[in-house]
Amino acid sequence: MEPAPGRTLRRSGWYALVHDHGQTWAAVERIRLHEHLVDDAVAEVRSILAGSAERCSWWLTERSPPPDLEKRLLAAGLIASKTTTCTRRCC
Repeated sequence: MEPAPGRTLRRSGWYALVHDHGQTWAAVERIRLHEHLVDDAVAEVRSILAGSAERCSWWLTERSPPPDLEKRLLAAGLIASKTTTCTRRCC
């Protein structure tokens, strides 16, 4: 995903976030979090998307540390879907 007018693109050492303005969704990908940073990352994404996205999908893979990341995201209020993502209603 490349930067473009009307697009929020945030790449960090923790994750990559993309949101096209005017759309109701956003996505967090390439998630690489340390155990103590999960809550901070969730709060950061919520802050960035406040008022601009209704939903945000967190795409998890077997390479998405920490090992209990899904459990931690669910504890932070994200909702599991039928696929390998967790979503969070942002508003």
